[in-house]
Amino acid sequence: MRGIIYYTLMTHQSPVALFQRWQSSIDDIRLVGATLLGAISIVVGIYLPWLQSNPAREVIRHVYLPGMSSGLEFDVTLALLLLIAVSVAMSILVGYSQFTAMIFVLTGLSSIALPSYLLLDIYAVYGGDFIPQIGSLLTILGGTVVLVTGIAVFINKL
Repeated sequence: MRGIIYYTLMTHQSPVALFQRWQSSIDDIRLVGATLLGAISIVVGIYLPWLQSNPAREVIRHVYLPGMSSGLEFDVTLALLLLIAVSVAMSILVGYSQFTAMIFVLTGLSSIALPSYLLLDIYAVYGGDFIPQIGSLLTILGGTVVLVTGIAVFINKL
């Protein structure tokens, strides 16, 4: 259950043999697909807008808030991107283990908590003048997928 880099450094095997061994180390292709789907949706969600003015309001505030053009306007989202990179890299390099599952759970929880907290904070200040946009919802959905994947990997490794 070790990754391709470990075998390259320790066994000096050919890349084809390493790739075949890496493929056999993956227990369930559904976990790999869910990991990649969740990670991609989080990354795409971070690049999309998180907020928009509520068009149902009679008076629309002409205020520009962070997150109205991209989730990257928040400084904390860079840490979230780093967590995504570490999660995917750990699953490729090390394989699925309990440590990888803990990183997935941490990534999933932070991907759910960050947009939720920011949206609730903006709602508390401005009321219903601003509503969530597709980017925040996609980030929360991807975080949920990564969280469930982490729990599934942890249960499989017990």
